[in-house]
Amino acid sequence: MRKAAVFVGSFVLVILSLSSCSKKKTEAGAAAQSAGGASESGAVSGQPGETPGRGWLEVQGAHFQGHPIQTASGVAVGDVSNIRNSIPLPPGDYVIEVDGQKLPFTLREGERRTFERK
Repeated sequence: MRKAAVFVGSFVLVILSLSSCSKKKTEAGAAAQSAGGASESGAVSGQPGETPGRGWLEVQGAHFQGHPIQTASGVAVGDVSNIRNSIPLPPGDYVIEVDGQKLPFTLREGERRTFERK
């Protein structure tokens, strides 16, 4: 009986941890949208033709720790990594950090901008 109680307690702990992570992702996605970026859910669905008014940023060979993306004015709008290496963004001027270098770029509507990490 004691093992069952520990197992059930651990199971509840895992569920609580997952729900708090989901809440944090939702809050982060809302902040990115208000900054003019893409939401977490928008970043993983669709292709360039399915996101009207947006372009796509892709990093081939992206690092597992990710590459932050900011607007030209410094507002964080998202990131890409080896798990999710592309993200839809509205047209505009951005800066992405790749291997310690900040690379400015302009993204136009319907454009797919690709950076290659070597």
